[in-house]
Amino acid sequence: MYSLFTLRLRSQIHVSQMLMLINQLFFHSTAEANRRREYDAAVKIQSWYRALRARAYLRYLVECSNIIQKRFRGHQSRREFRVYLKVIIAVSVSSI
Repeated sequence: MYSLFTLRLRSQIHVSQMLMLINQLFFHSTAEANRRREYDAAVKIQSWYRALRARAYLRYLVECSNIIQKRFRGHQSRREFRVYLKVIIAVSVSSI
């Protein structure tokens, strides 16, 4: 037969094991929830940063295309002006 001391000891061990198990489950689930929330926050920050970089790169491409268009239009206008001058000079020389 168990003595009173042995029963108390067994009950204390049993209670302490149960408390430890509850503690592990509670803190584990809390830590897991925090981990998931931090992961979701990190993903959101990364997606925001990637979108920011993509918009900056798109803006850079637009600026580059504007420079190319500007230079080509300037070249085209100068070429047309040279042709126009040749025609004007040819007409003025032939009218003399």
